[in-house]
Amino acid sequence: MISRGVDKAVKTNANELPSVKQAVDELFKKGLAEKSGCLNTSSPPRIAVYASAGAEPKTSECAADSPEKLMKLLVDEVSDMVKKNDSLLPLAAIREVIENLIHANFQEVVISVLEKGNVLRVSDRGPGIVEKKRALEPGFTTADSTIKGFIRGVGSGLPIASRAMAAVGGALKIEDNLHSGAVITLSLSQKTVSAKPNESRVRSRPRLSKRQKKALFIVVEVGSIGPSRVATELSAGLSTAYRDLRVLEEAGLVKCDKNGKRSITNHGINSLDSIMES
Repeated sequence: MISRGVDKAVKTNANELPSVKQAVDELFKKGLAEKSGCLNTSSPPRIAVYASAGAEPKTSECAADSPEKLMKLLVDEVSDMVKKNDSLLPLAAIREVIENLIHANFQEVVISVLEKGNVLRVSDRGPGIVEKKRALEPGFTTADSTIKGFIRGVGSGLPIASRAMAAVGGALKIEDNLHSGAVITLSLSQKTVSAKPNESRVRSRPRLSKRQKKALFIVVEVGSIGPSRVATELSAGLSTAYRDLRVLEEAGLVKCDKNGKRSITNHGINSLDSIMES
């Protein structure tokens, strides 16, 4: 079963996914998070906000007692800063690059908010990303069993972030940090920055049921999926899963290939923020 996104992206009852929650609780009980280094960072992640190119940054630190809480705190803090500047930087992209920090055990993390929230740079001192092109393709991952207790771990994070940026006319770039680690930069094009919000990204909120939202996030996380797998993940009948996928397809959120498998569309990626907020 999917371990993270469906339960977090859609407001659910705590008893709806007991196996997932029990597994995460068990990880904490056994201290696996601390063993992985996720709770033993050399220093708390820092956020630096630059008001202008030549100005001193305003800095703050974020600390939490678990990887899950730390990721949520960082996403909330950074997305709030971006929103205050009326930037069109997608929440989906912000969330994925921040959650990707778990691969670096949150070592020496610096998140820089630049150009009025239109550029976000996330750096760490982890093992780095050697195969940068493959890191942007679904299915390639270095996540071990411990990391998979906190994120999907199926190699979909950076591809989702990249597509979310492309959908708003932006880009995602991966570089080596100095000496060690990685730097991931999200940046919007000048055309997107200059455009009005309603010209740059889709603001519509399709009317989806809770189950249909879950189906959509399952498609996002898996990448390409058929009705039978969706039915299994939703604990629903095959006909129900098929109808939900048809609703998503008619809304332009997913597309169907010749084998009957669904994948997220650019419109779907572009609509994730508003769907999560609804």
